[in-house]
Amino acid sequence: MSYLDAFDVKIRDFTEYLQNILPNDPVISFAGMYLDMTENRSVLLKFYKYVSVYKNEIKNKDEKFFMNNIGKNIDTNDNKNVIIERLKIHWTKLNNNQKENIWKYLKTLLILSEKYIMKNNINITK
Repeated sequence: MSYLDAFDVKIRDFTEYLQNILPNDPVISFAGMYLDMTENRSVLLKFYKYVSVYKNEIKNKDEKFFMNNIGKNIDTNDNKNVIIERLKIHWTKLNNNQKENIWKYLKTLLILSEKYIMKNNINITK
């Protein structure tokens, strides 16, 4: 399986997980449909562009970072990035197991997107 295919599977799993734990959030409910309408390479590149700048914070599971900083350089008018901002809204309502699962998804998605970018020599302007 290619890094792009693995990323696509994992982002869909992540979206489904979020829909299960946050079933009343209309933006998260829309996320699965959005993935179906958007080319997976575009999703990977946007994810990497806006989330990789927080690689160390995600690696260290820095909750203060998540609550205070995530979304500051994310264009919430761009539907590809709204899901990250939605996590900030719900973060304090999640239990420790849910938070841990989200950190794992984010770490895995970062690794897969980074490997894809490096393998394909793609230059991402941040």
